[in-house]
Amino acid sequence: MTTLYVDNIAPNLQSKISAPNLQLPSGSVVQVQKHEFTSSQTILSTSLVDVTDSEFNFTPTLSSSNLLIMCDVHYYNESSGTNNGWQLVVKVDGTPVIAEGNDYEIYENDVSGSKWDKYDRVYRQVMYTNTSTSTKAIKLAGSTYLATSGNRLQISAGGGFTTNITVMEIAG
Repeated sequence: MTTLYVDNIAPNLQSKISAPNLQLPSGSVVQVQKHEFTSSQTILSTSLVDVTDSEFNFTPTLSSSNLLIMCDVHYYNESSGTNNGWQLVVKVDGTPVIAEGNDYEIYENDVSGSKWDKYDRVYRQVMYTNTSTSTKAIKLAGSTYLATSGNRLQISAGGGFTTNITVMEIAG
């Protein structure tokens, strides 16, 4: 039997270390990617409108993993009248992701009938069950509750506001 002693193992500068047969225990973090918004967008529609600066592509390493999608969103909402509000939806490849217990929406509604302006921040996370290693287009979509004058939702970025989506791939 031969024994090999080493003080350091380093890859060739032009190559990457790989372990193709490595199996991570369930619940291990495989990779994390963060997409930070660089621009703001105002939404005036009662139908879902894709937040243009929110989309980014995420490629899972494992077909059996789960994707924990975490959204940290600064927003401004202006409403007037009765039953005004807004919603924000997480989409993967164009389909809303259902979050257990709360459907798939961040939603706020004011039934008081008074005008209100609100700057705030919401944090939302949803778990997406992955089934392949194909690239996923992840983004947000938003809408206002009523399409009347004075109702708008603005997703804010820049100027001291940080809005982002972070995706964590978790081994299944």
